[in-house]
Amino acid sequence: MSSLLLALIFLILATYLILILSAYKFLSVNEYKRRARRTDKEASNVYQVLLYGKQLDLFFWVLIGILTSWSILIMGGHSPIFLTIVFYTAYFGFVYGIIVGQKTKLGLVTAKKISPVVYKTMSFIQPVLGRVLPLNHQNIIEQKIYEVEDLLSFLKEQKVAVHNRIDTDVISRAIESILFKEKLVETSMTPIDQVFQVDIKDDIGPILLEELHSSGHSYFPVYEGKKNNIVGGLYVSDILEVKKGGKINDHVKKDVFYIHKESSLNDVISAIVKTNQNKFMAIDNTEAIVGLITASDVFRQIIGVINPSELENYKDPEDVISHFSKNR
Repeated sequence: MSSLLLALIFLILATYLILILSAYKFLSVNEYKRRARRTDKEASNVYQVLLYGKQLDLFFWVLIGILTSWSILIMGGHSPIFLTIVFYTAYFGFVYGIIVGQKTKLGLVTAKKISPVVYKTMSFIQPVLGRVLPLNHQNIIEQKIYEVEDLLSFLKEQKVAVHNRIDTDVISRAIESILFKEKLVETSMTPIDQVFQVDIKDDIGPILLEELHSSGHSYFPVYEGKKNNIVGGLYVSDILEVKKGGKINDHVKKDVFYIHKESSLNDVISAIVKTNQNKFMAIDNTEAIVGLITASDVFRQIIGVINPSELENYKDPEDVISHFSKNR
């Protein structure tokens, strides 16, 4: 009788280990990594265990196999072979059909509680397990994605993975697109003190044209009196053919559009669509102008660095077709 009880105890222990291993499968590596960074001791222990990945599986299944084998041997030595076969067939059907891979409260609670012991044990036997299943030869740990941070972490790891076959530029653009909604105008604009501004009373002449060209920009805010009093904008292309003696006032576009510096870049896109404008003065709560943001600034945040094109004249259909055919 005592032998049969021992066989049953071994079987219960094996089942309990299956519950614990199944629970570990439901715990996110990224989530516990995040908690561990917040000095959560329990999370740190769980995270260290999860990092063993396939080695953890191997360790548990070896223990489960040993306990189950002992149980079968003991039961088979004290019961009719037919009853032993029927009993263990029903047991394995129950375990692998219902228990394996299931999340249970008992398994989750126990998995978290015994993580320090499991981690110390895994650290001790890792040299042996490493010969059978080296960590660097394991499949990538299955990481469940619950938050944007998880997805970003996955993409960044994929970008530097040895066997990555996705173009890194594609991954970079995906990362930029995900981060886009989090970005604000003030993180993407050009601060107003770095923007070349033009006085509406200025005369158009060689010196001014040289200053505008050397700035590298094509659009300039125009002010009247004080620099914080923006009254319009000037495009260099509008004054290239102006003869000496022309006035800025005659060529300024006097519509000025504003957006709050703490608005999202999504708000900027909405403003571009609604107003059909691509330049906005960024203001703060006091209505002071603090920067300039353009459609180009927004595009750079979506797709990263914009590769320069050899094509300069987009007004000539032949040039456009020729450039397209050349780069296909």
